[in-house]
Amino acid sequence: MNLTDLEIEISKYILKHQPVHYSDLESRFKISKPTISKNLNNIENYIGTLKSSSILVRDRKKGIYFQNDIDSISNCFEVNSNWHPVTPKDRRMYILASLLFQKRVTTIPNLVQELYVTKRTIESDLVWIRSFIADNNGKLINNSGSLKLSMSKDYLYAFMIYVFHDYWGDNINQSDNKNVIFPPILKHFFNESEAERVFRFVDEFMSRNSLKTTEYEYTSLVIYLLIQYTLFSNTNEIVSMQNESDDLESFESETYALSNSFKNQFNYTFTNEQNNFLNNFMILIKSENDRKLIFDNTSEVNKIKQIIIGHDQKANIYDSKFLEGLSKHISLSMKRIRFGMKVINPYTYNFKKSYPISFEEALKLSEKIKQNFGITFNDDEIALIGMYYASLSDRKGVVNRKTTVTIVCNTGIGTSRFLEEKILQEMDDVLKIDSIKVTHELSSGKINSDIIISTVPLSNPPKPYVLVSPFLTKKDRRKIFSLIDNHKSKHLLKELIDPRLIVFAESDDEDYKSALLNLV
Repeated sequence: MNLTDLEIEISKYILKHQPVHYSDLESRFKISKPTISKNLNNIENYIGTLKSSSILVRDRKKGIYFQNDIDSISNCFEVNSNWHPVTPKDRRMYILASLLFQKRVTTIPNLVQELYVTKRTIESDLVWIRSFIADNNGKLINNSGSLKLSMSKDYLYAFMIYVFHDYWGDNINQSDNKNVIFPPILKHFFNESEAERVFRFVDEFMSRNSLKTTEYEYTSLVIYLLIQYTLFSNTNEIVSMQNESDDLESFESETYALSNSFKNQFNYTFTNEQNNFLNNFMILIKSENDRKLIFDNTSEVNKIKQIIIGHDQKANIYDSKFLEGLSKHISLSMKRIRFGMKVINPYTYNFKKSYPISFEEALKLSEKIKQNFGITFNDDEIALIGMYYASLSDRKGVVNRKTTVTIVCNTGIGTSRFLEEKILQEMDDVLKIDSIKVTHELSSGKINSDIIISTVPLSNPPKPYVLVSPFLTKKDRRKIFSLIDNHKSKHLLKELIDPRLIVFAESDDEDYKSALLNLV
């Protein structure tokens, strides 16, 4: 078995400061006691696989420490920390990251040496990488063993962001301004302390301007700024890019504010082309926050509404909530697609299988959008549109909801609204939805709800939570009911612990009525 990065760091901390206590580890790593216990179990099991007499001691009074053969396990932890890719997927992502992020030209001999594999293995990996790059409008150039990525600026940054999201998104999404979580591959290319500064900058900027983002927009903006600052500042370009026009354009006021703030904090000045890319982020974010833009997109949204209705004889079922939400969603999706951002929807396959009719409706609509605007939606985008159709068919009145809940998603507003409608349909008699959030908001804002329902795993949630799929299956509903029961039972137990509220029957003829009389 292998240790995770966190488990290695915990082990090193114990060795350096032993004995330590749970409170020390909680303070140092900002994780809960159950999480610490789980990690310590894994460390203990790992030590048991070594040819060493060392053991991990967990004593309630003395604390947590290693005993016997300390030098041996200390060396073992150092060796484990020198991570290198092993699986084909990790190896290919390492090569791709080298092409995108490394500050030197990548060669096949260097990769053979770095990855401890044969030249034939590297060449086999490059076949996959070449195809992957070609699918994203680029070329892999091999000049006598020296590898270079050629891609236009229109696609380069969007491609980088797509790679981050597709392969490392779960880790990046869990990061915030206090804890930056990088997969081992990225630690070869990025400085985590600098990444922490970028996360903190984005959080502060969004708070200062009262802007909320979807998880995809938030991490995309962080990734873009991180790429610019840590990789392209004061370095020669490693990636070959076609020259693009750098004509001046009109930007949103927030774009200028972000650009100037970034310059003041990081001493890095964006080019007009970079500001143009940032401006696209601002348009998306402001649109979802219902902020006024420098251009009027009302006509586009109205045109999309008319396309949705078309000559459909069932148009009377399209209520205002559906039309307004879907038309704005499509307008924002079109803007995102126009500058190369690809949404990643992990529920596409399951949605197509579970809701074929809604997906078919969305597919027909996407064809109409293509005819009118020349924009092509992929299956991930179509599935998100389909969620609006599924939500519409599921919609019911909402009454008598009791337990308050916060919904947490990270794949955008479509998934969130879809899950919201499923909850309103299936569990409206027991749940009241307070708010919908993305994961990075959990650490920065107070959650007043009784429970949290999330479509992504959460670390140290502020309230009891349950992990479900957006489809709210029978198994998901059972999990939610179980959480509700546990939540309520805790409150009931607190009330029942008072001895004055407990009555013991002293004879066979006493029943609940006599007990109530005694209590009264």
